[in-house]
Amino acid sequence: QVDVTVQPNIGNGLQGGLDYLTEYPYGCSEQKTSGLIANLMYAELAKLHIGKAEPVRLEKANENARQTIKALVSQQNVDGGWSFWPEYPTSYPWLTAYVFWGLTQAQKAGFAVDAASLDRADAYLRQALAGSLPLAYVLGDAERAQLVFMLSERKTDGLSGYADALYEHRKDLPGFGQLFLTMTYVNLDQGRTSVRAAQILGEIKNKVVYLNPSTAYVKEDKGYEDLLSSDLRTTSLYLQALLRIDPNSQEIERVLRYIVQNRQNGYWSTTQNTAVTLLGLIEYVRAHPVNEAMQV
Repeated sequence: QVDVTVQPNIGNGLQGGLDYLTEYPYGCSEQKTSGLIANLMYAELAKLHIGKAEPVRLEKANENARQTIKALVSQQNVDGGWSFWPEYPTSYPWLTAYVFWGLTQAQKAGFAVDAASLDRADAYLRQALAGSLPLAYVLGDAERAQLVFMLSERKTDGLSGYADALYEHRKDLPGFGQLFLTMTYVNLDQGRTSVRAAQILGEIKNKVVYLNPSTAYVKEDKGYEDLLSSDLRTTSLYLQALLRIDPNSQEIERVLRYIVQNRQNGYWSTTQNTAVTLLGLIEYVRAHPVNEAMQV
């Protein structure tokens, strides 16, 4: 008897996705944040032995990160939120959550991020969850799930009630909302097994489409394009959730193969898809160290 295991070589092509984000010619808040995430990954690639530790490239990435952090903080609106462009200062909760999340990741990576800026964004997002924003902005549950997750990546205080309210009608959430809620419970229940996270993850499998025995993706619900949802983005979030909850799942290799196969010209169609996908791939490599021969 011969058992053969084949894993996608995810090292090949990561550099293309990173270059796409860091060299993207435009610069709204979402694109800047996605570029920031890419720059944070250069050092990660070197640590994980996926790329050569080139001092010039690393320093350029670090300087890009510092400049992007400075730009994002300077473009924060008076209410603590972010708009797409500074000349149109209408804050959007989901966009603010994404920028806040990117800045939080930068702070965790050791970059200096103005604490007052993060606190103002935190307060804005909690106001949005409480329905007390000055402007009449009504959050949908999918957007609430994203806010709760991204807040929980920095601080979990006061979020369990919002998560539990979403859990009660979790089956009405789109796939990405369910996955954000899943990872929220991992953060809330840190240090112990999260029963609710495992429950939601099991239910999400109803949305998994198997192209063949070795390739699968999560089919996203329609109607959430304004929140930048897509099958690929949701599949990448599914990968991250699996790695956090069930790192030995056979589903990981199936969705990983789908992600790798859907890369075109070195990246994944949009800045949002590419940033979320790269985060998932980095999480995979952390959990499954590769040898030095797997170069980008």
